[in-house]
Amino acid sequence: MTGRPRGLVALPVALVAAYAATTVASGSSTTSDTFYAATVLTSIGLAIHGLRSEPPERLAPWIGLVATMGLWFVGDVLYDTFGTDANVNPADIPYLVGYAILIGSVWQLVPRKQLGDDLSWFLDLCICGIAATYVIWQFAVAPIWAGPEDPVLQELVATLYPTGDVILLVLVLQLIHYSGRRTCTTVGLGVATASLLVADVTYAFMAATGDHPEGTTPLVTLWLIGYLGLGIAASHGGAHARVADEPIEGFRLGQILVGTVALVAVLVAAGVAWLGSIVVTIEAMVATAALIVVLGIVRFLRIALAVESTRQELVRRERYFRTLALNSSDVSLVLDRDLTVVDTSRAPIGLTEVGLEPHFRTHPLAILEPDDRIRVVEVFERARRDPGQSFVIDARILQVGDAEIRWLELRFTNLEHDPVVEGTVVNVSEITERKRVAAELEHHVLHDPLTGIANRFLFRDRLAQALGRLDRNDGTVSVVFVDLDGFKEVNDRFGQHAGDDLLCEVAERLTGVVRTSDTVARLSGDEFALVLDTVGDEVADVEAAVARLRAALTSPYPLGDEMVTIGFSVGIATATAPASIDDTLRNADLALYAAKSSGGGVDVVYTPAMGEEAADRRQLSQDLHRAVERDELVLHVQPLVHLPDRSIRGFEALVRWNHPRRGLLSPACFIGIAEESGTIVEIGDWVMREACRAAAGWNRDHPELGPLEIAVNLSALQLADPRLTRKVLTALADAGLDPERLVLELTESVLIDRPEEANAHLRTLKDMGIRVAIDDFGTGYSSLPYLQQFAVDILKIDRGYIRSIDGTELPPLVQGMLELSRSLRADCIAEGIEEAHQLEALLAAGCVTGQGYLFSKPVTLDAAAALLREAAQDRTSSQSTVANTAVR
Repeated sequence: MTGRPRGLVALPVALVAAYAATTVASGSSTTSDTFYAATVLTSIGLAIHGLRSEPPERLAPWIGLVATMGLWFVGDVLYDTFGTDANVNPADIPYLVGYAILIGSVWQLVPRKQLGDDLSWFLDLCICGIAATYVIWQFAVAPIWAGPEDPVLQELVATLYPTGDVILLVLVLQLIHYSGRRTCTTVGLGVATASLLVADVTYAFMAATGDHPEGTTPLVTLWLIGYLGLGIAASHGGAHARVADEPIEGFRLGQILVGTVALVAVLVAAGVAWLGSIVVTIEAMVATAALIVVLGIVRFLRIALAVESTRQELVRRERYFRTLALNSSDVSLVLDRDLTVVDTSRAPIGLTEVGLEPHFRTHPLAILEPDDRIRVVEVFERARRDPGQSFVIDARILQVGDAEIRWLELRFTNLEHDPVVEGTVVNVSEITERKRVAAELEHHVLHDPLTGIANRFLFRDRLAQALGRLDRNDGTVSVVFVDLDGFKEVNDRFGQHAGDDLLCEVAERLTGVVRTSDTVARLSGDEFALVLDTVGDEVADVEAAVARLRAALTSPYPLGDEMVTIGFSVGIATATAPASIDDTLRNADLALYAAKSSGGGVDVVYTPAMGEEAADRRQLSQDLHRAVERDELVLHVQPLVHLPDRSIRGFEALVRWNHPRRGLLSPACFIGIAEESGTIVEIGDWVMREACRAAAGWNRDHPELGPLEIAVNLSALQLADPRLTRKVLTALADAGLDPERLVLELTESVLIDRPEEANAHLRTLKDMGIRVAIDDFGTGYSSLPYLQQFAVDILKIDRGYIRSIDGTELPPLVQGMLELSRSLRADCIAEGIEEAHQLEALLAAGCVTGQGYLFSKPVTLDAAAALLREAAQDRTSSQSTVANTAVR
């Protein structure tokens, strides 16, 4: 049982009321005694019932309360049996033993505190205790010893009752002070103590003045209330009476007047005693009052010292925070309802440079661009309507001359209700640098790193916006796919560097022949796309636009010492409302596929009849399903080179498809279809087996070259395959390749799209010694936490960044990538090294591994074996030369 019998508390309360009522109304001794006994026994039962929920280690004090009530009830029975004729009634024994047990039980509940921990409360307790002691002495103890000559034992016993009340009062005050909250336990003990104290003092006072207190209904009712209070306290024991380390603040506030109240109580007690014809000892009264005054003065001095200490601390903190504010990069303003500056810490540093600081201190809106002022006023009014809430807005500083555009972040918080502020607080931060960095990051995420035009992500966003406008306006949206014909031959003939130059020139020409409202993007490789957006009555003349495009692209391109003309294929899809992104892109892709299938160099507009061509694409997908079993896949590899000495440290595996009708196809021709159809998993498994087998042969045939590694790309679908780990380990075991010689390459998007699958597989594989590389690093959108989570071993810098090296120093982004790899304790591989100055800059920056046409283009396995034999011969020749030199 975890609850407390709260409803049962009403029963003894009702019995107490019934006792008082029947005694006053009828005076029947039998009836009143019955209600008295029922009240006591019910209170004891209530307390025993509450013990059931207490843990054994906390039972002792609550058992003590139950024992106290039991002993007092035994005393009641003895008192009724022997009467009051005896000098010392036998009932006094259980009564006093019960008092001792009650005092010990409450003592166990009070926390142990050192005097210095809470000296102020100790002084308050002393004041209360002294005042209570005087009152009890005056009304209860002094009359006993000053009355007729009674036996000493009887007088001593009579003195013990009020003495016990004083001790109990002090302990209960302690317990109430240190309780974390008002509880039934503290209330019950407080009620019991108060009722017992009043009853005992009244009893002694009446006896001293000649009255006969025995059987007086008010006194008996008070004693019954004492039973009831103890029963409530025990029934709601420790679970609801946890003692806190700190006192209740509300109770502490009342202690300030403790001395005054205690002094008044002493004087009133003396006056009442005098009026009641009880001898008042002037010396005792004066001594008690003097002691209370002294303690009160000490208490007041402590309060004054505490107040002064608090004041000094507040002053110190105010200076501290003001110093922080003055030296902070942020600025704080307080504005009134007219947007006038009431208070300010200082002006932003940037305003001094452009001469706007005086305007900022008088009317801050004057320093903002006119268009932004309206928005700022709207946010200010919103903050005024919603006190306590913060509203943030970015705004531009008024541009002076050709100065750079600067930005501020303004956070409005209405604190007019705060009597300290009484205005709207504006926290101002200059965020120009943050805006610049964010713009650069956004540009890198949404733009192609090689050409600088939009990438696939931004292209889809612009297309979505254009199609969305069709739902609200008449017009058309045309998507144009442009694919360069023969680009692979250009790369093979002139090198990748020349191919990159060609792509940049194509992007520039495309941008030059479209409107600013249109979008030009590079989707992948040599594939470009355009969004031609027309809204209203004007219909876009797509054929004319494509004619301008073709005229611009067919002009010769300077590549090396030659002028080269290239062809291109165009696929066009025009959409009207309603239209979807995927349908429009699919239609344009089908049109482009039809253009390339016809031999290239033509423009094809999508028509519904192209469904047959889509069927051909599906046929290619079906052919791809059988490519592995027909042994149509071919493995090519590109060397990974140790840059300082240009030695081969391994290869990257690259798959080709020797299609029976289309010839040797690069991955760009079929990997997309393989991923769409799911064949990529089967192809990836084949590449893994063949690459491991080839690497095992290289290491076995050429141990003199040191460990040679093989890097294999993993697709997103492979990573989602639950059998991936087993497949990799099987390929290693079948080939006899050391797991430390295998590197798995993943793109940044694969890690982010499938973090759970990546973590599950890569953790097991890395435990085996296999390493993980991020391919084309810098072209995706990964973050440092992902790189740390997967404990990446290698970062491969995308060739677009290597292409940007135009001197002997690295661009900041490339330098940053190298530093990032060092901080992650990962190797760094530079892809697409084509020029000697790129190699020189990378070596100077500490990059030791790379690949690119400067060393070798992708080659067959036989060609790779020839490269390794040549490298082995060179090493053997070099070692022989060294040995002969040593002999001579």
